[in-house]
Amino acid sequence: MSFSDMMESGRGPGAIGMLLALVVLSGFVLLYLFVFDEGMQGGTQTIESVIRQQATEIDNLKEDRKLHEETLKTIPKLEAANKELATLVRENRMREGQLNGLKENLTSATTELAETGKRFEAYKDEYRAFVRAKAKGQKMPRLETSKGAYENVIFKEVTAIGAQISYDGGLKRIPYEELPADLQDYYQFDAKQKADALAGENAQRDQHESEVAKVGSAASATMTDQKEQSTQDDRSKTQNAIIALEARAAALQDEIRALTLDRSRAASAAASARAMGRSVLDKTGEIDRNIASKRSRLTAMQLEISKLRNSL
Repeated sequence: MSFSDMMESGRGPGAIGMLLALVVLSGFVLLYLFVFDEGMQGGTQTIESVIRQQATEIDNLKEDRKLHEETLKTIPKLEAANKELATLVRENRMREGQLNGLKENLTSATTELAETGKRFEAYKDEYRAFVRAKAKGQKMPRLETSKGAYENVIFKEVTAIGAQISYDGGLKRIPYEELPADLQDYYQFDAKQKADALAGENAQRDQHESEVAKVGSAASATMTDQKEQSTQDDRSKTQNAIIALEARAAALQDEIRALTLDRSRAASAAASARAMGRSVLDKTGEIDRNIASKRSRLTAMQLEISKLRNSL
């Protein structure tokens, strides 16, 4: 029987209705199994847990999307920073070149400064030679120095060591350190020049004395210079002797003061012992004799110092 014949017969609609009912019923059964059967739901998970899990995953995906969107927003900034970095690299290279140029300029300036310093020192040497040569023959009614005063002074020579003068008391070479500050400045005193000049003078004197010893005699001018130098040497030796005696005298004074303290302590100890009825060796007499001996030596040294000073 065909489908059209069934529909025309009286049983056709009922059969179709039953068929539709079976389809609907099958659909409900499947839906029931899907909702309530754990096997159909994927094991032990319920549909609610699956929905929650998927919602969480959706939220995570949304967060990831936000992060990616934020990252995408930073791309222009990164590109700008990259461009700025490239600019800074170029500027750094330019500055490095400028720095190298400045270093070269500094080296050149340092060399130029050294040359300028040499020229300035040469100029000062010329100035010193001029003013020192000009000083010869200059007169001063009185010259005050750190070691004393000189009357009716005539400058004989000014060198790197000091001023050679004549005055009422004779001839004297005054070291630069003893001259007034204005003269030191005017003649441009330099300690290194003085040391070099003294070394040269000593070497020259030693050579001269050696030559004199070989020859056995010298011209009158040489003898005069030698006498003058000998006088200066004698004065230098006398001054050194005075310094040595003064040092020994100062040491004796220290010893006398120490002995005086020892005597005071010994006297106090002896008095305390006698007050307590004990016998004690009194050393004050021996100390007094020692002090007297040292004072006698000190007096003799002071007299010798006074004689040496008067001989200058």
